[in-house]
Amino acid sequence: MVLPHSSYSPDLVSSDFFCFNSSFNNNEKVKINVQNCLKQRNKEFFAVGINKLVE
Repeated sequence: MVLPHSSYSPDLVSSDFFCFNSSFNNNEKVKINVQNCLKQRNKEFFAVGINKLVE
């Protein structure tokens, strides 16, 4: 079930937009895009983000 939503989502921060630079017409394309996006990031990318959470 796909629920209607506004074009702006307060749940997305600017750092999330690098994974969503296209529009998608089904969930499978979203999953593939996010997986590919995350696979391109190295360990340091995630370590820096986690460390910022505890600062």
